[in-house]
Amino acid sequence: MRSFVVMAAVLAFSTPALDAMAQGAHGWGEPTALPPPPPEPPPRGGLARLQRGAETPLRTSHLALRLDTTDDPFTNKVSADEAQNLALSFTPRVSFIDAGRHWLFAETELRLNHRLGRKPRSGPEGFGDLPLWAGYQLAVLRDPEVGVVRVGPRLGVTLPTSDASDAARIAVRTTAALESTAQLPLRDGLWLNGLFLQGTAAWRHTFGKYVGGLGDTLPGEAPGAAPDRVALAFRYELNLVDELSVRNRWGMTWDGKTGPSAEPCEVFFSTGCATAGSSPNATTASTVWTPWTTFDVSLGYVLSELALFEVGYENTSLQIGADGKNRSVFHGPDARFFVSAALLLDELVVANNRRMKERAAWE
Repeated sequence: MRSFVVMAAVLAFSTPALDAMAQGAHGWGEPTALPPPPPEPPPRGGLARLQRGAETPLRTSHLALRLDTTDDPFTNKVSADEAQNLALSFTPRVSFIDAGRHWLFAETELRLNHRLGRKPRSGPEGFGDLPLWAGYQLAVLRDPEVGVVRVGPRLGVTLPTSDASDAARIAVRTTAALESTAQLPLRDGLWLNGLFLQGTAAWRHTFGKYVGGLGDTLPGEAPGAAPDRVALAFRYELNLVDELSVRNRWGMTWDGKTGPSAEPCEVFFSTGCATAGSSPNATTASTVWTPWTTFDVSLGYVLSELALFEVGYENTSLQIGADGKNRSVFHGPDARFFVSAALLLDELVVANNRRMKERAAWE
């Protein structure tokens, strides 16, 4: 009798376990799937689309045409370096991982430059250098109401495919950068509905035959390339109304060359610096950093989510001129006005897929 009771108890307790095992074997007891990550707020403005774009393997890929000029429309002064430059660029980007918080990608840029105007004496000509980039971004904040904040590194190698790099006997350039972006929805409606922020810190090193210290020149007495460059940049884009936005960028760049210098630098040049009363026979080796400033402002409009049109002004020049005086960050001898148009290839892919699905639904 006792053995019968024991056997009945064992069967009673083991039946639920056996049922659970059976359900698991047939897929009934699978754990509940985790909810998908919250969607990102839709990009607003041209800069947001160029930096993040649509959810396709070709995210942010684009084809662009730009025309810039050194003519000053506010004065009648004619510069000796007056020129108009036309540039056609194709920027493909391929995403290897683009899920949730992680984004791993590779990109390059094919650029063709052509000089126009009455005095085409400055500006690039022909094919530009070929950059090869690999980047990763981590979404430290992803909320459809608050916004998206991403941060991550970029590593690049630039091949000397331009005539200028070939003349300078540049072998290769390597770049390491850290980027951070923030896409913030401000309010609902058409007015002031989005803000995009981007900060970048980068270091570049150049390898080549005529890359070196102060006073190094190319054949023909042209200045040699600086072996090191450190750059900081910040830009933002504010959506004014619908797809019309204003963009502004501030940047600071230092080109570093090493040479004999026993005194602090007082006057900066593209080839180095000059110091009052310094001895030409100074033997103390030091690195001279030549500062440059960058400022640009532009107005952009995205048409039908497929094309970005932009008109703007930019100035990149030495912080201290050849006369030893500080230059304005807003205007200098290298200031340019520009107009550009970009076809957003990732948005074009999304629009084509949507059209194919609608056609299939009708059929």
